[in-house]
This record gives sequence, structure tokens and C-alpha cells, in this order.
Amino acid sequence: MTFRLLQLRRLMPLARTGARIDPLASAVKEDAGACKKKVSPRRPSFRWLTLCAGLLASWPLLEGGCGGIGGSNPSSDYTNVLIFTANAGSNDISMIHADPVSGQMKFLHKYPAGKHPSFISTDGRDVFVSNQADNTISVFAISTDGNSLSFVATVPTGTSPSSMSFAQGGGTLYVACGGSNEVRVYDVSGSGALKQKAVIPTGGSPTSVVDFFERNKEGRGSFYVTNFTSNSLTLGATLSDVPSLQKNSTVSEAGGPYFATEVAGDLYTLDLSGNKMTVHHPITDSNGVPTGFDATKTKSYSTGMGPVAMAGLYLFTAKQEFYVANRISKTIGLYQQTMSPSGQFSEVAPDTPASVDAGGTINDVTTIFRVADDASLHGLVYTVNDEGSLRLYQLNQNLIPSFAQSIDTQGKNPTSIAVTNGSPLIIEDLAISSFAP
Repeated sequence: MTFRLLQLRRLMPLARTGARIDPLASAVKEDAGACKKKVSPRRPSFRWLTLCAGLLASWPLLEGGCGGIGGSNPSSDYTNVLIFTANAGSNDISMIHADPVSGQMKFLHKYPAGKHPSFISTDGRDVFVSNQADNTISVFAISTDGNSLSFVATVPTGTSPSSMSFAQGGGTLYVACGGSNEVRVYDVSGSGALKQKAVIPTGGSPTSVVDFFERNKEGRGSFYVTNFTSNSLTLGATLSDVPSLQKNSTVSEAGGPYFATEVAGDLYTLDLSGNKMTVHHPITDSNGVPTGFDATKTKSYSTGMGPVAMAGLYLFTAKQEFYVANRISKTIGLYQQTMSPSGQFSEVAPDTPASVDAGGTINDVTTIFRVADDASLHGLVYTVNDEGSLRLYQLNQNLIPSFAQSIDTQGKNPTSIAVTNGSPLIIEDLAISSFAP
């Protein structure tokens, strides 16, 4: 039997995290040209986990080993999916249970946060919320039974914090601060406490920060930041215990890069005002430090109007699917890559259908899958809309979503989603890419 090495990547959640229009900013007219206002970004990147396809039946061997990658909480015993939303209009967060196979949802609780919580993220043990209007991060601990949260701390940060990203393996949190043009870097303790260890200057209005899985020669990583108002990308690397910028650390990008995520070593960005998705292939020096992008491999694809977030999934089929949240079009754009017998993916292309109805003004999208007891795989897509709804889409064998359920978050203007589970059998925002060994 021939085994193929699989790589699982979390779309994070630049997912990865969500991108959303800032209700505190001046009103945004419903056209693409008016999109370039002050915005708050979205969850960034894929997280990668490597395993052998032949060991899929032995998946439980990953128990306790996926913390920071799959959202696993080694101290928990809950098995339901936990969904959290940041409700920017009501200054709180919602906690929802979902069935781990069907995805059907049930509202649990709301908890007060800071002013204008714009982004939410979780490592499976704790929940982190960036409060854009009072320049703080709220931290909550998840109970071991997964039924409640307890408040841990409020931590001051830079001006207008929004997107957050965990570094590979957890333990380090990046926070994009759009008002002070910087990324703040924190150590995360086992109790959820944050300790600042670096402040990194960026371009104008950083909206998304992505930690790349690719390691440099010292085993440390790279990160990328989208600078919305300066039409640029900031490149950095962790050559020591403290992240820093390197030479040629800022590159221009046409349009306003708003959201970014990693897909199989490439950087995908969404241009909110130009209505496009662009794929960049990073160039690194001999130390593995990113210095720019290969212009000959840069490709752009049209999206719907106002793309603000992106998620992806590949469930051991010959196809990988991407889901783009188009805020103004009120659709989820569908894009695919097909895999050849040698394990190489084709270029990105629109799928059929090209989009599905989002049911309202969509702010964020995320995907999950779970291996059920019978070893079957289940893919789900969740979205949040300005109107206050959290929506579930179930996926068919071709990874095309069908609307299944909508519930009220009981919060106003939910802008971001985070998903986790106490078991490593569920992995948030994952896509799997296969390659020949």
C-alpha cells in the first residue's frame, strides 16, 4: 500500500478568523468604490498538522497533541462544538453549542466584553476578544465541561486592535492594531494571561496578520501583515525569540489588501475595494526570511463585491474548496482546486455554482470538519451576518454548501466567529493538501 503524506492547514483564522466593516467608521455605501473606509479585519491563517493518510483510522492517537493547531483543550472533557461570536454592536460575545456531526446549533450564553469587540479567537482553552473602541483584549477561560466561560483579564493593547493570529504551535499571539499602525506580540500562558514581548511597526491600517507554518533555518517562522490604507504587505520573521522586521520588509500591492491567509506555502489576499483574490508566492533568503514575492507566480481572481473573509476545506477528495464572504454581494463565493493523480493541485477556478446566498450582509466565514465514530468525514460552514444571525451550511461530497439552519446570536452586529472543541477530532478552518512524498 502506498501512503501519501497529508498536510492540514487551518485557515484561520487569518480565520483564521472575521473581516468586517467597522460600524464605528463612516457609513459605507453599497458599492465597491466606497469600501475603502476604515475597517476592521478578519481572522488570518491556516495552521498545519502533518500526519499519514494510512493512520486516519487511528486518529485518536492525536489525543492531547493538537493544542494550538486544532483548537484542542487537553484539560477539557466536552465533545460539543463550541462557537463564539464577537458582537460589535452590543459590546458582548455569544457562546453557542453545535452538534459535532450535523452542526445543528443551540444558543447558550452571552458575556460582556469591551467596547466594540471586533474579532474573536480561541486556542481551545481560552477565548480572546479584541475590543476596538477601548484598545483592549478581553480574555475568558472555557470551563472543562464546555458549558460556560469565566472572565480572566482585560489587557491594554495598541489603538483599534482587530485581527489576531496564533503563531504555529500556540503560545504566541499576534494582534494587528489598525489605529497605531503596529502589530503587538504576546506570550500566552497556560492560564490565558498575556505578556507583551514585542511591538512591530507596519504600514497604514494593518487589518490582518498571518503566521506562516514554514520555518526558517532556526526553526522559527515568518509572518505577513496586510496594510489596507497604504496598499502594502509587511513581511517579518522570528530569527530570535522576539519577532522582528527584516530588510525589504514592505512590498506594494495594488488595491487595498484587507484579509490574508496561508494556503500551501502561498499567501492569499483579498482586496476589499478591488473585488479580487490574489495569490502570492513568497521569496526567502538563505535563512528562510521572507524578502518579497515572485511576480511571475502572482495571480488574481475576481470575487463578488466586498470580499472580507475566506475559509477552505478538503476532505480527502480530489478537490479543495474555498469559501469567500462577499459582504456587499451578500454571497459566499465558491472556488475550487482539483488534484491530479500525482497529488498536485490545479490553479484556483470558480466552482459551479459560483456562489450561494449568504442570507444577509455577511461578515465572516469559517469551516470545520469532524471524523465521526464510523470514520466518516463531515464538513460544515458557518457564517455571521450584520442582521445578527449565525448560519450553518452543510457540505455535500463535492464540498458545495447547502443552507441548513440559522439562529439568533442575541447580539448586535456579530462580526467574527471562532470555533473549537475539547477533542482533537474536530479541527477548525482546516483544509488538507496532499503531495507526493
